[in-house]
Amino acid sequence: MKPSSTSSLCHSISHHVCFLYFNSTIYACALAVSTGVAAAAAAAAAAVVVVVVVVVVVVVVVVVVVVVEVIVVVRGGAVLAVVVVVNRAKLKTTRVMVLI
Repeated sequence: MKPSSTSSLCHSISHHVCFLYFNSTIYACALAVSTGVAAAAAAAAAAVVVVVVVVVVVVVVVVVVVVVEVIVVVRGGAVLAVVVVVNRAKLKTTRVMVLI
């Protein structure tokens, strides 16, 4: 089974989110040392806001990508195209298997 594009996208985005959060935290700590506690609190709050915005964007992107996703599975020489369609209104998943 080949990895789906959604899982690799989520993996890539999670690395960016962790990197962004780590850099924001380092920036907040450096600012605390150089300019004092009040500025550090402001920087930490800004870091949290940035991370929350990035997480919301990631969720929206993943939902859009998962609405229609095609996964190709090879079993016993036969190729099955598995089309995964998510009904956003009912939040149910319908799988349609087509033998090629």
